[in-house]
Amino acid sequence: MRYRYTLEGYDPDWSPITSTDRVVYSNIPPGDYTFRVLARNASGVWTEHPESFAFSIAAPFWATTWFRISGGTALLLGFFGFVRLRTRNLRKDRERLEGMVEVRTRELATEKERSDALLRNILPASTAEELKQHGAAEARRYDACTVLFSDFKDFTNFSSAMDSDTLVSELDHYFRLFDQLTDTYGLEKIKTIGDAYMCASGIPEPTPTHALNALLMGLGMLKDVEQSNAERAAKGTDRMAHPHRHPYRTGGDRRCGRRNSPTTFGAIR
Repeated sequence: MRYRYTLEGYDPDWSPITSTDRVVYSNIPPGDYTFRVLARNASGVWTEHPESFAFSIAAPFWATTWFRISGGTALLLGFFGFVRLRTRNLRKDRERLEGMVEVRTRELATEKERSDALLRNILPASTAEELKQHGAAEARRYDACTVLFSDFKDFTNFSSAMDSDTLVSELDHYFRLFDQLTDTYGLEKIKTIGDAYMCASGIPEPTPTHALNALLMGLGMLKDVEQSNAERAAKGTDRMAHPHRHPYRTGGDRRCGRRNSPTTFGAIR
């Protein structure tokens, strides 16, 4: 017996005549196929109609259309999810950084306000502004002004009997009263050293009543100290009970002096 065969959908044509009655196909892709075979007997007569066998090979699940669609959809969803998550994280990072910048900006603004307030407390407003703008302040000469200096007799002796917190608190209390008086009478605070308080009238803005203003400032200091002592004693808030150990308890403890003369005013860095 001789044979010819073909696998429709895979073979391009019929096979050559062969005596082999077995055929093996491998690596056939998914699809529909029909195997056809013709036979010839010893007399050389071929069968009129070929025998056929139809079959199908199913595609693996990863090669199916639904899997590809599902996989593509999953990839798209995963991509959009990643983009959304990334965007959200970036937004959170941006908001966090903006919050940090805002907090730092407020801190810097607060520090600037403190430094400006400290500068204004040390120097006249015009001089402080000049230092901020130019880094230096021009020295000015005043032909007539009055410098007032005030301290407290025996400060070293009674301060040695106080603890440091009480001493600083007491000085701060009275110096705040004096600061209010400088605003009232138009004097400029120069400096404080220990118990000493120095201020000047007629600078940085000249005034013909500089001597009178300084005198009123000195009298106001004496009056405010006496009044504050009386009020604190009535409330029982005096920190030092012994009169000889209190820096501002008696009139003899206070000293004020003033001097009228030409003065050069400036800021030394």
